[in-house]
Parts: sequence; C-alpha cells; structure tokens
Amino acid sequence: MRVHAWVCFGIWSLGIAGLFWGIARAAVSPDLPPPGSPEWLQTQNELAIRAARQGYWQEALYRWMQIARYRSDWAGIWNNLAIAMEATGRPEQALTFYRRALSMDPNNVVFRANYMRFRQLQQKYGMDRSSSTSSESSSSPHASGENAHDRPRK
Repeated sequence: MRVHAWVCFGIWSLGIAGLFWGIARAAVSPDLPPPGSPEWLQTQNELAIRAARQGYWQEALYRWMQIARYRSDWAGIWNNLAIAMEATGRPEQALTFYRRALSMDPNNVVFRANYMRFRQLQQKYGMDRSSSTSSESSSSPHASGENAHDRPRK
C-alpha cells in the first residue's frame, strides 16, 4: 500500500511540474509577441473589437485597458473605452474617456459623432450632469458598426 501511495504521489508531482513547466514556457514563448509590441497591440485590439461586437463588454474593456497601459497616446483606444464604459452603464467614465479621445484628436469625425450621440442620449434621458454648449446632431457610428481605429498608429 505504501509503494502505491508513493507511485501515485510521484505521478501527481510530475503532472503538477509539467503543468507549471507548460505555463512558464507559454509565458516566454517566442511565438507570442511581447506585451506592448505593435503586434501585441494589434492582436489585443482585434480581440477587444471581436469581444465588443459579440457583447462581451467586460472582455473588451479589459483588453483596451491593457492596451492603454502601453499606449496612452492612442486616441482610438480612449474612444473605444468610452463606448465600452457606456455599454456597461458607466456614463461618468465614458464621458471622461470621450473627452480624452477628443482632446488627443479633436478633428476625428468618428470620435466627435460618438461623443455627440452620447451627450444627446444623456440630455434626452436626464442623465446630463454637465453643461454642453453644442446642439449638433449626428448619426450613431455604433449602429453602423464603424470603429474608431482598428489598427494602432506607429
């Protein structure tokens, strides 16, 4: 009985060691682009867009937040984060992120349209907590499936 227990423990130990080896190897795999690299940013953004289109907003938020850690100068990510914050019921954060995207790229038509649609919805449903001087109307790029920037700028 003792031998059997030691054999089972040995097999179990090898299995656990193999699992950790696999995880460690995957973490430094040369096949995966390093975090922050243009390839990594592109992959994360594509996965986030796919998640958002399928309604997995938390997954999209997570990936876009990871991208923002490495590329806080990428205005499209802030616009995408604003859309995701809006979709997850966080209008204050959405407003902050829309404004950040617009401050980085004030002439971007998609960002401006997203922001204006958001502000109109806030005003229409009485959620407006800050004053807006603009009364422009715009169509929603969300409905057409338009996305801010599908590719990171280099």
